[in-house]
Amino acid sequence: MSTPTGTLTLESLSSENTFAMAQALGRLILRPCRLALSGDLGAGKTLFVQGFARGLGVPENVYVTSPSYALIHAYTARLPLYHADLYRLGHMEEVLDIGLPDLMASESVTVVEWAERMEDTEIFDIRIHIEIHGETTRKLHAQAYGLHFQDLLRSWQQVCPPA
Repeated sequence: MSTPTGTLTLESLSSENTFAMAQALGRLILRPCRLALSGDLGAGKTLFVQGFARGLGVPENVYVTSPSYALIHAYTARLPLYHADLYRLGHMEEVLDIGLPDLMASESVTVVEWAERMEDTEIFDIRIHIEIHGETTRKLHAQAYGLHFQDLLRSWQQVCPPA
């Protein structure tokens, strides 16, 4: 596994705070990016994507939902946003069947929940693990791969709303 070029840990004390933190990151994305999300059930991965999507420019009237059954949802924003959820996938072949590698190679932003279920997690630019610490408290552990994304994590830390 490759070594991250930057790391960051943030603490969120509420779901609203997690949403705002994700929204702040979404606002900073100006070029294609592949984002991996991991964490236990109920950690807030989909909530994170909802905030991230708003920051990226998905309109308020578009409801961002978990693609657990559809597997991939597409949204119009500053950059096209693809949101995948691999929780229900049983085999790596299914990732190929749904076309995820092609989407990740496109000029888009791709966010993958349960990304650890992929064989090749080194294709991600940013990996965020959301850790549950009590009923509403979460720790977000982010790793960046590449200098651009390392700088992005630094910028995110500066603009992140306080916990």
